[in-house]
Amino acid sequence: MTSPSTNWKQATDTTSGDSSKFGAPDGLNKNNQLFNGTVDVDNVDINAPWFFRDNKQSWLNPAGTMRYLVRTSAIVADRNITLPLLTADDTFLFASFEQTISSKKIGNYLDSVQAAAPASPASNEHRFYVDSGDSFLKKKNSAGTVVVYITDSDTQTITNKTLTTPTITVNDNVFTLQDNADNTKKAVFECSGISASTTRTWTFPDASSTFVGTDVTQTLSGKTLTAPKFADLGFIADANGNELIILDTVTNAVNEFTLANSATGNPVLITLSGGDSNIDLKFVPKGSGKIYGHRETFAYPMTDESTLPTTGVKYVTDPWPYDFKIIDVIAGLTTAGTGAALWRIDILKEDSVNANTFTTIFTTLPTIDASEFTSTTAATAMVLNVTTIEKGRRLQLKIDQLDTNTLARGAKVSVIGYATAS
Repeated sequence: MTSPSTNWKQATDTTSGDSSKFGAPDGLNKNNQLFNGTVDVDNVDINAPWFFRDNKQSWLNPAGTMRYLVRTSAIVADRNITLPLLTADDTFLFASFEQTISSKKIGNYLDSVQAAAPASPASNEHRFYVDSGDSFLKKKNSAGTVVVYITDSDTQTITNKTLTTPTITVNDNVFTLQDNADNTKKAVFECSGISASTTRTWTFPDASSTFVGTDVTQTLSGKTLTAPKFADLGFIADANGNELIILDTVTNAVNEFTLANSATGNPVLITLSGGDSNIDLKFVPKGSGKIYGHRETFAYPMTDESTLPTTGVKYVTDPWPYDFKIIDVIAGLTTAGTGAALWRIDILKEDSVNANTFTTIFTTLPTIDASEFTSTTAATAMVLNVTTIEKGRRLQLKIDQLDTNTLARGAKVSVIGYATAS
C-alpha cells in the first residue's frame, strides 16, 4: 500500500495535480480552508443538507464589517421557504422596514385591480375588495353584509349617517328637499337673490309651522308686524267681504290708530265711523280733510240704449282729477249680442298730459260673450297692462268689435279703483 503524499499543497479551484483531488491531508486542508474563511476557496458545490444553529448564520456586508444574523422563530415542524420565479433582480420585504411594494395582495382580497365580491369570510375576518361592477371600495363581513366606502367624487347614496359638527357647503342647484313618501315632490332653494359676499341666517320658531310665501295667498295667525309697509292697499276685508273694524277690547267701542307715511314720515290718521252694524273704513291724512282708500267707480255710456253702435273711439274723458289706481274694468250691454264674434271694448290712456296720443291699458281686452250682458262672465278674462292714471291725463273709450249679428245695444264701461294722491 502506497502512503498518501506528504507534499501538502494549498487546494484552490485552479490548483492542478493529484493533491487537489486526492489525499487525506490535502482534502482536509480544503475543507479546513472553507470553514476557516480562507478567501481562496470558492465555487463549492454543496449537494447535501447543511444545518445552521439559530443565530449562527451570518451575512456580511460587502466590506466585511457588518453582518445580518439569521434568526428562526419557534417552529414546531419543518417549514419550506419558496422563492418566487423572478424575472429580474428583486428585494426581500421586511415587516418593520418602510418599503414600496407593487402588485401585491394582502390576504388575497385587497387587490391593486378590480375583484368580484368574495364569498362570506370567516367570523373573525372582514374582506376588502374593489367591486368590478361599480368600482367602489367595499367590505364584506361574515354575515355577507356589504358596506360601501364613500368617495368624494362619485354619486352615491348614504343611509343612517350622523354628521357631528360638520361644515357642509352645498350648491343651491344640487340641494333639494324631497318628500319621504313621494320623491316627485321636491323643494329647491335659490340663493341668487342674496347680495355678493353676504351670508343670511334663517331662524326657525320653536313650533311646527308653515313657511309664508310672498306670491301665495295664506292666512297669518299670531303675527306682529313691526313698521310694516302696505303697497296698493285699496281696502281690507275678511273672507266674507266684511270691512276691517277695530274695537276696544273692554268697551267694544271703535278706536283709531295711526300709520306713518313712508315717503314723508307724516302720520296718517285712520278713523272708523259708524255703529257695529255699519262700519266704514277711511284713510285720512292728518289735517288734510281728504279721504283715500275708498273704492270709486267711474261709469261711462258709450252708446245710447237703442242706437246700433259702431266700432271706433266713442268717448274721451275729462283730465283725471287725481292720481288713481285701477283695480278692475267692467263692460256691459242693455241688449245682448249674438253670433260667433265677441263684443269687445278698449280703453286707452293718454301717454302724457296734453300729449293727445293714447295707448291701451290692456294686455287682453274685455269681451262680452254672445247672449251675455257683462264682461265679468267672459270665457276669456280681461288682463290689465296699466293700473295707474296720473293726474291730468285722459282716458279714451273705444268699441273694438261688434257681435256678428249686430244686435247689441246700450254699451257702458265702468272703471273701478281708488285715489292714491290728492
